[in-house]
Amino acid sequence: MSKTTTKEERTARSQIVRLYAASCKIGQPDNEELRFRALLQWGSLFRSGAPDTGAPDEEKLRDRAYCVRLYESNAEIKFPTDADVAFRKKLHLEIYNVFGLAKLKDHMEKAEAERAAARSAAATKANQTRAAAQKGGEK
Repeated sequence: MSKTTTKEERTARSQIVRLYAASCKIGQPDNEELRFRALLQWGSLFRSGAPDTGAPDEEKLRDRAYCVRLYESNAEIKFPTDADVAFRKKLHLEIYNVFGLAKLKDHMEKAEAERAAARSAAATKANQTRAAAQKGGEK
C-alpha cells in the first residue's frame, strides 16, 4: 500500500514536474542540463517531496516556489546569454538543496561514472583483442 502524502509533499512533487517541463523547453541543452533533466525525471517518480530535514516551514516552501518560478522563466529564454546559462546552473544547485535531491544526484553521478568505467574497460579489451588478431594475421 502507498503511504499517505501531505499537501506539502504533493506540492513539491508537482513543482518538480514543473521544473522538468521547463527543462524540456530549453532549446539546446548541454550535458549538465540533460543530467539535471534526468534527475528531475527520477525525482518526480521517487521523491517523497519533503527534504530530509523534516517538514518544511513557510520560508522553505516559499524558497521552493521562487526556485520553480525562476527556473521556468530562465528556461524559456530563446537565446540565453552566458550569464543566463550560469544563473540556471546555480539554480540547479539550489533546487538540489531545497527539494532534497542531493542524494539522488550523488547516486546518479556514481552510476554514470560506473557506466563510463565499464565502457572504457570494454573498449580497452576490444582494442587488445583487435591488436592480437592483427598481430596473428601478420605472421
